[in-house]
Amino acid sequence: MMPKKHDLSQNVVDGEENVKQSFYQLTIRLMVWILRLLAFICVLGIFCIIALIESHTDNRPVNQTFAMVDAGFRLTQPVHSYLHDHQNLHHCLALINTLGIYFLILYSIVYIGFCQGRPGMVVVEIGMFTLRLVCGWLTQSPYSPEYLPSSVDFPDSIINRFHDSMTSQPHRHVSFFFFFSGHVSLLALFRTYFKRIGRRWESFACDIFNLLQIIRLLGTRGHYTIDLIGGAFIGNYMYSFVPDVDRYLASFMYVKHLMKREKNKVN
Repeated sequence: MMPKKHDLSQNVVDGEENVKQSFYQLTIRLMVWILRLLAFICVLGIFCIIALIESHTDNRPVNQTFAMVDAGFRLTQPVHSYLHDHQNLHHCLALINTLGIYFLILYSIVYIGFCQGRPGMVVVEIGMFTLRLVCGWLTQSPYSPEYLPSSVDFPDSIINRFHDSMTSQPHRHVSFFFFFSGHVSLLALFRTYFKRIGRRWESFACDIFNLLQIIRLLGTRGHYTIDLIGGAFIGNYMYSFVPDVDRYLASFMYVKHLMKREKNKVN
């Protein structure tokens, strides 16, 4: 039995509507991914801007007027002496540390925020580094005269390239700048994050990495012991805001979606 002409026409119309609907859905998804990519670029820019602001507002002198008593410095004196005599190892460890920090920042932006659509970690990281910027503006501890700088350390690896492209004047390396340690707080934040989502091995790896990082920071005199303790506590505490930020942003996007759907119904 041959199908009716009316049925064939209706099937063609339905097919065209399905194609149009699929095209619109693909277009919307593409626009969403483009917006996420732009947000990703903006977030990276925010991290770079914070690092540059911290560098250019750092006016701390080298501590030559009085002897700073720091238990961490005394315990890591052999590490400091060895790194001072083996500069290649010192720069190599700084590079490994920098790559680890870069990886965690990109992991939070690309995978957690961009792919999973949960930007709470990224928002909290920006807030944490901004808090350190404010604390460093309020109080700047002097550098230790034993401080061992490295041009490949974070954020010097960013600042030096920006500085070299803008001027030919020599740049004073400022690898670890303000108040509590951003390196330690970032690892503590991720350690808590992995623990809360049940990834114990990743959490344990963050603990080991952070411990080795603390030894290196004390050995290079990049931070005082109180900076490291403060960074660990702040990183653990700041994670408590991540679920709330995720819920707030999710509810905001849901309400926005409902308003858009109601508007389309009216039209």
